[in-house]
Amino acid sequence: NYYNSSTVSNLKDIIAWDKALYYFNRVNKEYQNIWFFEEDVFLFSEDVLHHIDEKYTKSDLLSSFHEINQTGDVYQGWNHWINVIHRIGTPWAHSLISASRLSRRLLDRIDEYVSDRPLLFIEALYNTLALHNQYVIDNPEELRDTITYDKIWDKNLVDIKKIYHPFKKIEDHIFIRNFYKDFTEK
Repeated sequence: NYYNSSTVSNLKDIIAWDKALYYFNRVNKEYQNIWFFEEDVFLFSEDVLHHIDEKYTKSDLLSSFHEINQTGDVYQGWNHWINVIHRIGTPWAHSLISASRLSRRLLDRIDEYVSDRPLLFIEALYNTLALHNQYVIDNPEELRDTITYDKIWDKNLVDIKKIYHPFKKIEDHIFIRNFYKDFTEK
């Protein structure tokens, strides 16, 4: 049942998110926390992750924000609540998950969820399952204002201590790394 995690797109039934969740739930369960990144996320160095990990040792979900829909009103706020209705009980919650960290116990809840049904749209699944299970959800400053849906970032104004989305052009990733390399090697 690891399929349809992105029902709002015109993508295939099984995408990279489905495969990644399957892998870390059925093949390789050794890690206590897993970072997931989409291909258009910019991360200067793994030191950023280590810094966040040190600050949020007890968190089950790290994401850019956590919006809750208490009532199940599909017309309240986020325009993708319609993909959640009749799939999981309220309250619902969502976040952009293009850069996110999930704990082993949240991954285990996801595995339980798919035991009798396919995945729910993951931008709601992670947050809603964490909320329903009273898990720790945090929104680190390194993600809070820099993980967005469609902002166009200026590659010359990047804070290398943060994680960015979207940075579509790989050339921009290379430019930023080369530009800041001299500063970080000293």
